[in-house]
Amino acid sequence: MKKSIKDYLHGKGFTLIELMVTLAVMGILVTVGAPALGDFVHDTQQKTAFSKLISAYTFARQEAVHRGKGVSICPIKRIKPTQCTNNWSEGVLIYINKAGGSKFQSGDEKLKFVLFPENITLDWKKNTYLMTINSEGGTGAGSFTLKKADGSNPFKLTISSIGRATIKK
Repeated sequence: MKKSIKDYLHGKGFTLIELMVTLAVMGILVTVGAPALGDFVHDTQQKTAFSKLISAYTFARQEAVHRGKGVSICPIKRIKPTQCTNNWSEGVLIYINKAGGSKFQSGDEKLKFVLFPENITLDWKKNTYLMTINSEGGTGAGSFTLKKADGSNPFKLTISSIGRATIKK
């Protein structure tokens, strides 16, 4: 028996009411889920920055031990990653301090710079803007505290005088 076009089309589409109900439910779900997505993005940025900080410190410590020379870490600005500043939140420069100064100078050997995501705050609790790791991997004791821009959800990286790093959330 031959089927007509009407038989093929019957039951193969959406009614306007079904479409409107589906769109309304989707709208409600997006409205409820959007704030949580924003928090997820900020949490991910913070974890990324903390991971970059740990990697930068580990790299600097390994280089100091491997080269048998002191390696320094100083805070930098995004727009000028070879100039040390007093704000740790934007990024860090890792270098061999050949010139012996308290900032990166022309005679120093740049090893690496690391930029952190925006919307985070990073503080080094030692009242200095330079961390130097000696050839044995040790440094002056201190701690980094990394928070979201609003000050919430802090992570802490504590560094002992022998250079051991411990993480606290």
